[in-house]
Amino acid sequence: RTGAAVNTTPESLDLQRYLSEMVSNKMDYAVLEISSHALSLKRVAGCSLRVAAFTNFTQDHLDFHGDMGAYFNAKRDIFRYLDEGGSAVLNADDPMIQPLARTLARISDSNVITCGMNSDATIRAMNISEQRIQNKKHKRTVPAGLSFTARTPSGEIPVNSCLIGRFNVYNILMSIGIAHALGIHTDAIEQGLRSMESVEGRFEQIDEGQDFLAIVDYAHTEDALRNVIETARSVTEGKVITVFGCGGDRDRAKRPQMGEAASAFSDFVIITSDNPRSEDPADIVRDIVYGLKKTNYSVQHDRAEAIAEAVSMAREGDTVIIAGKGHEDYQESKGKRVHFSDKEVLRRKIRKRLALSD
Repeated sequence: RTGAAVNTTPESLDLQRYLSEMVSNKMDYAVLEISSHALSLKRVAGCSLRVAAFTNFTQDHLDFHGDMGAYFNAKRDIFRYLDEGGSAVLNADDPMIQPLARTLARISDSNVITCGMNSDATIRAMNISEQRIQNKKHKRTVPAGLSFTARTPSGEIPVNSCLIGRFNVYNILMSIGIAHALGIHTDAIEQGLRSMESVEGRFEQIDEGQDFLAIVDYAHTEDALRNVIETARSVTEGKVITVFGCGGDRDRAKRPQMGEAASAFSDFVIITSDNPRSEDPADIVRDIVYGLKKTNYSVQHDRAEAIAEAVSMAREGDTVIIAGKGHEDYQESKGKRVHFSDKEVLRRKIRKRLALSD
């Protein structure tokens, strides 16, 4: 069964109840996303992990942690919950994580597994290529996935995935590392990756028959936004148009950084509202604009109108990115949540444009 979660990681009593239900239903594995908030607030106290993974480290949540040092220390605490002889899976190519991997290998009894494109990584990606398919209506190709070979201590695994972008190579490698740590056979790993579907709101393509790419993505940090735009740039023949905002009552320091990244890597940026919460949307936009080094942007506080503006600007071969909310179906402002889906609005605006052009 499925249920909506209030937090990324449930409160400790709720979590233990869920785990107890899983045991009662004879489930063998529980996969948890453990947030830095959860680690700081001890929501996973009483849990022991057979495998713990650290995917990457970039700025976020400084409204809660205060500074990057405290944030890193909170994330690092996941390894305190490892079983004796458990496995630590880490990104070998992240400069912030590399020293931690060496330290764990030296002072702990953990089995340290590193993943990356670095030749020294335990799980390494080789011969990476992007898959594209022909759009028959508009006689152009569109991105369709990734293929590469993953070298592991148990042998090579051919990877064919519908996921798109270099950042997803790392996500796939980390999943292989976790599966390897659990002793899952390489044939099962290959089959699982091949059958995996794309993730809602993560570089999700919206296709209504238009002659440009339309992407919805959850990117809400500088690193994530840059990765999404760079990925779009690599598959775009024309211009990249990005729509994004920043959440209210959250880390203010990342706002100008996201503005700088969006402006630097996009041809045009439309700055809009995300979830303003208790803040004035104009103040949030002002923080974003402070980081822009170029004038290739406009401001439209109404998110639906910002999406409409991007759609109206797009020409054949361009890419429109709607970033920040992804799978979310609400917008939060002044203590209220109202229904709002980037995907629904984007589809509606594209259909309207196509209807007008008929």
